[in-house]
Amino acid sequence: MIFDADGDGDSDLYAVHGGVENGSDPKNYQDRLFVNDGSGNLQPSATALPAMPASGSCVKAADYDGDGDLDLFVGSRIVPGSYPQKATSYILRNDSEKDRPVFTDVTPEICPALIDVGLVTDALWSDFDNDRLMDLILVGEWMAPTFLHNEGGKFTDISQSTGIGHQYGWWRCLVSGDFDGDGDMDYLAGNEGLNSFFRASENEPLMAYSADFDNNGRYDVIVTSFALSKIGSRKAFPVHFRSDLGKQLDRMNKKFNTYEAYSNATIDDMLAPEELKSAQKSIATMMASSYIENMGGGKFAISSLKGQAQWAPLNAMVAKDFDGDGHLDVLATGNNHSNSVFGVRWMPSTACCFAEMAGAAFLVRTSPKQDFLFRETAGLLSYCR
Repeated sequence: MIFDADGDGDSDLYAVHGGVENGSDPKNYQDRLFVNDGSGNLQPSATALPAMPASGSCVKAADYDGDGDLDLFVGSRIVPGSYPQKATSYILRNDSEKDRPVFTDVTPEICPALIDVGLVTDALWSDFDNDRLMDLILVGEWMAPTFLHNEGGKFTDISQSTGIGHQYGWWRCLVSGDFDGDGDMDYLAGNEGLNSFFRASENEPLMAYSADFDNNGRYDVIVTSFALSKIGSRKAFPVHFRSDLGKQLDRMNKKFNTYEAYSNATIDDMLAPEELKSAQKSIATMMASSYIENMGGGKFAISSLKGQAQWAPLNAMVAKDFDGDGHLDVLATGNNHSNSVFGVRWMPSTACCFAEMAGAAFLVRTSPKQDFLFRETAGLLSYCR
């Protein structure tokens, strides 16, 4: 992210360090702030940022405390080596002086809800209740949309009172705009979509059971989805192939020594009652990319986008009146080439959509080729007009 960190009138650069390639040592994932010397030369600062022991996903800037400088939210995507253990995200207060950037971690004091909040993929600073204070909205994997209300510089998690606090998904991105023209901010949230093996509902959620089940010092995870059992009822089965789960937990090869036995095994057959009870349980109940309408009074309504918007995961969105008709449009794109062998490879040509508000619903159609260029890199969106 490019912004003026120290109030000296030039642009500095914040670089989020993500991924899992560098092992589990938190020091390998420390973010960096590159400070502009006034001549366009960027140098890393060794003192500007506090230690943040997680692999990051995003950084967003806003003046949450009204003191005239830009403070930061830093989202954490994963604890390397311990997926899907919940990660801690951060609010950094800007305590910089001119030419001396300093950011202080104030998370425990002003927003303890961010401690172990989850696997954050995107965030927005947004005044969702029109009180002229910047609130914070998060989305993430195995998370429900999380609404953190700014109450005079401290944040309270009001998610469970919003009306959509039960909509857990594999959320990927957020964009804001007054899409219905009623004077408050609404939101679109990109999700996994409905064109995949993974299906979820409140009655039949996707689940992830995680712990060190074999006591070898490494985090194990079993993901389940509902399917028809041999006795005719719907049960939670592992989504992993026998060979894949057997590499992680060798005891599964011995317990289910044929593919037929494995194919009939539910999660209750795989894990002992005490393991089921003690495991961390992550849940997803909604996979559709969605429109989140601000109903006022801290309440929201959620509805699935239609058609092409569900063909692939949505990783990035831009809100703008692209066609000049006075209505706010949304350009969205996404793809995913990282699925395991039982998934699909989503291509960007099938994931691009152009949406406009018409009455109370979005119309989704293919974007005009003459107006937009799409970059194939996952999660990146470029447009021109």
